[in-house]
Amino acid sequence: MKNRIAEAKENLVLMKTMDKLFLSDPTLGVLGMQDELSEKGLDYNVKRIRRLMRKMAI
Repeated sequence: MKNRIAEAKENLVLMKTMDKLFLSDPTLGVLGMQDELSEKGLDYNVKRIRRLMRKMAI
């Protein structure tokens, strides 16, 4: 059984934004997602984006 740790509220908001971006362009990878988020004024580390995308299975 995997250890289930709740995500921080900031990460949940980020994941929701990432989900909307991914639905509008499903070809976005980690770096593309980082670029799109950066254009929206959301500057996050690649490692964080990669971890959350894996968690979201996208």
